Amino acid sequence: MTITVQKSNIATITHRLMNIIVLQTRAVVLTHRLVNITILERITAIVIRRLMGILALLSIPAICTRRQKVIVVSLLMILATRGQS
Repeated sequence: MTITVQKSNIATITHRLMNIIVLQTRAVVLTHRLVNITILERITAIVIRRLMGILALLSIPAICTRRQKVIVVSLLMILATRGQS
């Protein structure tokens, strides 16, 4: 049994996660107006880089086992759906 992750699904998940990060960053800025925005931008950039790293690993079958792919994709899906509710 092979598990395939379509690129369109990965793009959708990444897009949703980035939207969640932006919304959370805005919420923090609104609640703490004195927070330095550049620090938030750095944190957001780090999180996005890590997510892109995870997604890159998913595309290399030798590095990531099938079970790890399922776990990572399901975690990303949970994160993506959480942001919508």
